Amino acid sequence: MKKIITSCFYFCLVSFNYLSAQLDPNLETMFQNSLVQHYALGFDGISAAVRTSDGFLASAAGISALYEHLTTASTFGMGSVTKTIISATFLHMAEDGLLDLDNPLGDYLPDIEFVDPAITIRQLLNHTSGIYDIAQNPNFWDDVFANQQAIISPWELLENYLSTPNFPAGMEWAYSNTNYIVLGLIIEAISDTSYYAEARARFDFDVNYPSFSVPPYESATEDMAHLWMDTTFSNGPLVDIHASGWSLDALFSAAGAAEAYASNPSDLATWAYDLFSGALLESGSMDALLEIVPPSTRWGLGVEFEQTSCGQERVGHVGSIYYTTATFYDPENDIAVSVHCNSQSNYISLVTSLASTLICNYEEFLMSTSTEDAPRTHNFRVYPNPASNFLNISWSGNQNKQAPDEIVISDLYGRIVFMQQLANENLSNQVMINLNELQSGSYVLIFRNDGQLITFNRFIVMK
Repeated sequence: MKKIITSCFYFCLVSFNYLSAQLDPNLETMFQNSLVQHYALGFDGISAAVRTSDGFLASAAGISALYEHLTTASTFGMGSVTKTIISATFLHMAEDGLLDLDNPLGDYLPDIEFVDPAITIRQLLNHTSGIYDIAQNPNFWDDVFANQQAIISPWELLENYLSTPNFPAGMEWAYSNTNYIVLGLIIEAISDTSYYAEARARFDFDVNYPSFSVPPYESATEDMAHLWMDTTFSNGPLVDIHASGWSLDALFSAAGAAEAYASNPSDLATWAYDLFSGALLESGSMDALLEIVPPSTRWGLGVEFEQTSCGQERVGHVGSIYYTTATFYDPENDIAVSVHCNSQSNYISLVTSLASTLICNYEEFLMSTSTEDAPRTHNFRVYPNPASNFLNISWSGNQNKQAPDEIVISDLYGRIVFMQQLANENLSNQVMINLNELQSGSYVLIFRNDGQLITFNRFIVMK
């Protein structure tokens, strides 16, 4: 199929639209080149969006159906990025006093075989419940594709596909989609409405993220970008399953609160920007969302931390429901990216690579346009970011670079709001700054030696 797509697609099918302020043309070119280069690796279609404080860019390349171009409005299943929405919904409900994250699920739901009623909401959100992942049950997938038009309820999933727990609650960490199926039921028990209606109302999806929906309940699966997948499940060719008459209703109804949301990249990038920059939740909720839970080294409440290829820390999630999605926010540079493709999930590494590349493009752009005559470095770690009461700073001992002897914080207008001298005998290469005197907002952390700039980082304070 891909052989008949001419090279015109590399240029003719790349389209841009803008919301808010237009980004710098040089930055647009960098983004466009990155998308085209990744598209050329073999995607049927790929669509991406970036959101910064300065503007917005969305782009699409490739096809939906055989003679139908993808557009920036095309929607895709976002898979497990859904979990960021569910986590935010719980934290927002907790802010309203409707629940406590440490309440047991038995307070809301009847007994479920293989599920300990003492498991807390927090343990479900952070994957320390030990509950078996129904997506690991081969019978689940057999039944979904054997009954494609069925509407599968969460209670059917729990009754038919659960098995013995992986470990006692709170003792280990293991990713489980079942956690979020159960969480969807808890939202419905508390709110007396569907989890997707509750989330829509709380975050005003209709206004803020209008493409967000949960098919087949709020939209038709047929309305999404056509999905290309191997219908033989044995390394066969990818075919347009919409054109082949397949239905995705069973798949998306079964995915539920774990994986069922769909959107276009523009709205999902905006969601990631709003969520991780602190626009949607209070500071205490953000602390809970971003707290890494041992023994995991990179997972919070339905969110994961990774590093880009250029060393930037990013937070977000990837998702694969045969559609593939990667959505991340880089707190240092205040940019959110969302990348989607409509090819089967074995493209997840390429989708994640493009998301990483777009963040690095922005980092490169900021370096090239900096008015300071000093290179950015990545020796310095600033965390948590966003922060509320304290900011931790650590740096590696690189003998080719001078260690800082002064730390300065300025606001975005260049006004100095904090300054601290570092003693020469301080060999720990780390410091903690009290932020109690700072208001919520964006700041620049500046490292100097003998009055000369070494590097700088952006960070956010949320009270």
